[in-house]
Amino acid sequence: MRKLTLLAVTATALFTLSGASAQVNPNPAIGGSRVVNEAVQVAAVGRVQSESGPGFVLQVKNLTYRVTYGPRATNRTEVRRGDRVRVVGEITEADSIVADTVLLLERGREQRASSVLSGTIRNLDREGQGMTLTTDTGTMRVTWGEDVEFFRNTTRSGPREFRPGDRVRVIGRQRGNEFAARRVVYGGQAGWVNGGIGEIVSLDGRAKEAEVDFDGDIWTVKLNNATIRKQGQRAELDDLRLGQDLRVTGTARGNKTVEATAVEVARNVDGPDRGPGRGPDRVTDNRTFEGRVVNVGVNKKGFRLETSDGEVRFQTNTETVFRRGTSDTSFSQLQEGQRLRVQARRSGDEWIALRVTIQ
Repeated sequence: MRKLTLLAVTATALFTLSGASAQVNPNPAIGGSRVVNEAVQVAAVGRVQSESGPGFVLQVKNLTYRVTYGPRATNRTEVRRGDRVRVVGEITEADSIVADTVLLLERGREQRASSVLSGTIRNLDREGQGMTLTTDTGTMRVTWGEDVEFFRNTTRSGPREFRPGDRVRVIGRQRGNEFAARRVVYGGQAGWVNGGIGEIVSLDGRAKEAEVDFDGDIWTVKLNNATIRKQGQRAELDDLRLGQDLRVTGTARGNKTVEATAVEVARNVDGPDRGPGRGPDRVTDNRTFEGRVVNVGVNKKGFRLETSDGEVRFQTNTETVFRRGTSDTSFSQLQEGQRLRVQARRSGDEWIALRVTIQ
């Protein structure tokens, strides 16, 4: 039967086929692809490659399929790029699936709001290591420590090369009414340049890639063939952590994607990369968790999450970022039963939530 032919073609794509037989037209000239002459029942697991009108494009290994909802569809699950889903329906054409059911298995990684402050220097206190920045929403006091980096027109410099009236981008963290700078940049454009430095905002060990924030512009960095160095020594992918600054050398591939040949940890999570013999490595254990909320401690601003590894307790603070979709939210919106994605770091015996995304 021709059904076996189709099964052989798609077996590597994790498909399960049943029901009506299918006929594959072996002529590749027809539409440039295989043609299925009868509808075939299918169950497919893959990632959403892109949203497309009333449906989406599903990638299953090296194959892509246009998915639309059929008249028997009992739900129309809202999906976005990167989501892992299970689609049950019929293949009506070689590259099309009419879905009866779409089950969301895992939310894709979400780009976080960049910690970048743009504005004009109003006044500058070089000795006091601070300045006042005029932004679109008002003024902000910016402070820095000994490990801050200054760049002027892509060249490393120092605070003495900066002056009132300069339009700058400041990369760092807001702490109360002040913004703690890690990098101050004048000139150039946000985004990756060869040898540029950015902050890791997402890590995927299975895909061997990271999302890196280059001054407010997030790029995907492919690490498959990259040499990784930390503190002057060879390192492994497992040595990378959320919040580290990476110097990335490689080649741009497609839309905001870098095929890295070499990456170097330029700064650890809590301070600069000191190098051998220059003090302890201050990187903490950072992880990403997913699960359902089983308890919210309003008074102590903490919560417990039921994950695949068991129950985990998290504590939040003034620096924790809360997101729902593309909008900011707050701790007060957490409820039992919600599904969360939590990026956190270990501090002693507890986990401190860095970013909480309500799914």
